[in-house]
Amino acid sequence: MLKQAVQRKPHAISYKDIEVSLGAPWVSLEIIKDFIKDVFKIDHIRGTIFYEKVTGHWSCTRSEYINKEVQSIYGLPQYNAFRILESTLNLREIKIYDGVTYDHRATIAALEKQKLIQEAFASWVWQDEDRRWEIEEAYNRMFEDCEVKYYDGKMLVFPGMNESIKLFDYQKDAVQKIISTPNTLLAFDVGAGKTYIIISAAMQMRKSGLSLKNLFVVPNNIVGQWEEMFYSLYPSAKVLTVEPRTFVSEKRQKILLQMRDGNYDGIIIAYSCFEMIPLSKNYLIGKLQTALNVFDAELEQYKRTYTLNHIPLKNQKKYILKTMQDFIGALKPEAAGDLTFEDLHVNTLFLDEAHNYKNIPIRTNLRNLRGINTKGSAKCLDMLLKVRCVQESNGGRGAVFATGTPLCNSISDAYNIQMYLQYEDLKKENSVSLTTGLKHSQKWKQYVRLM
Repeated sequence: MLKQAVQRKPHAISYKDIEVSLGAPWVSLEIIKDFIKDVFKIDHIRGTIFYEKVTGHWSCTRSEYINKEVQSIYGLPQYNAFRILESTLNLREIKIYDGVTYDHRATIAALEKQKLIQEAFASWVWQDEDRRWEIEEAYNRMFEDCEVKYYDGKMLVFPGMNESIKLFDYQKDAVQKIISTPNTLLAFDVGAGKTYIIISAAMQMRKSGLSLKNLFVVPNNIVGQWEEMFYSLYPSAKVLTVEPRTFVSEKRQKILLQMRDGNYDGIIIAYSCFEMIPLSKNYLIGKLQTALNVFDAELEQYKRTYTLNHIPLKNQKKYILKTMQDFIGALKPEAAGDLTFEDLHVNTLFLDEAHNYKNIPIRTNLRNLRGINTKGSAKCLDMLLKVRCVQESNGGRGAVFATGTPLCNSISDAYNIQMYLQYEDLKKENSVSLTTGLKHSQKWKQYVRLM
């Protein structure tokens, strides 16, 4: 909290336009502590509340403080205000049980107290000028780079392109965007010419040396159509097409060697064939170890700062280990002697009809969320890791997604696409954790914490 008057420039986004709620990432731990002091009437709160940055988990101790605010005004004797606050911060559903029996009446009473706490916070939070400034500062810093950017491709020339085919200006602009940005989403309507945009961008990047190996992952039923369009746009291009009828077990390693060693302008591969190419065991184990190393480092920091009595870690490390092992276990392992995806050295992965791969796993404390599959699917996790593999070997760039339906089930689809295409941006804003988990977001209405 800012405690002294300083010269402050107005923020682009005023507090009047910021949605605040308990658990929102632009509301700091110090503000929550002040809320407890002022509203729960507690002077000394050392060890009362703690935020675990790695897992995004809030913890509240509940036994030390017994006053009317905690026990009756904002809480219940059997479920006091600290328990309700902790559930609210973690977006966890409140359910009270009498032994093993669900207590409907007590649950309703607790939900009324939760509503009272939320109303008290909404009324309290903007009363102090320093708090207003701090929240404005955090919010503006988090979203200052979210302005729409425009790209002008009018000056682009396309050596080798069929002279009878002319791209529209918006297609040239899209090509310029793909060239200029690390990772790109093409969310054009059906019939807008996404295929020509992708092929043109790939050829431009290959000619400039920006991408030496372009891989186009497309639905099984349009592999032939893609090949035909590629040659119609660039008649002299060298293209390798991989489809299910040729990618059989006895020919698979030969085709993978062609993909690795061939000097192709583009490799077109069917969904099902792409999914047969394994990531190496070493890569998967490395991802698991990296996650655990980060957690261990943070845990050591907690131990140096707080006594263990004040850190209810909720077996988070055990949970993370189990979750990551489940992820890895769901993927296709490599066979001895097989070429793996890393061996292909793909620089840019173009995914057509990308909405087919948005079902990545999400861990959340919320329940009964319509349109969100918390378990995800193995094929989408496989795609996520392969995209990450390309980006890690290519300076953070290398993924282009094309779809006419970026939002299918819920607004969380937007975040799933961000996990593929804006991972580093999310990590910079502390919206990525070791395991998947859904939180708040002003931009997408739900804030998401993912692996």
